[in-house]
Amino acid sequence: MKQVRTLMMAALLGAPLAQAKLPPPTPEELAAQQERRVQEETRLAKEKQQLERAQDRVAERYRQSGTAHPATSVKKEDLPQSAKQPPGGAAPEGGNRQSAEAHSAPAK
Repeated sequence: MKQVRTLMMAALLGAPLAQAKLPPPTPEELAAQQERRVQEETRLAKEKQQLERAQDRVAERYRQSGTAHPATSVKKEDLPQSAKQPPGGAAPEGGNRQSAEAHSAPAK
């Protein structure tokens, strides 16, 4: 109970300190912010132009080839095991075959 009171008092006494305001930025700080903003905008514009040129090169190469490149075939060994399992092999079934969910030993 004493810990709760201590925490409550600390919160009440520390609240005005947390709401304190920073002084307004100086003209030098404002100028530095503007300069950083301009540099960031020019960097982003340059990166955008580079991306557009790269996309244009890829599109031109695609147009020159005439067709899309055929997808390479995937070997059966590279497929996930669940893709090779027969349908209905993982769900409980009736009949003589034990289901895939029966992992424990038979009851005695």
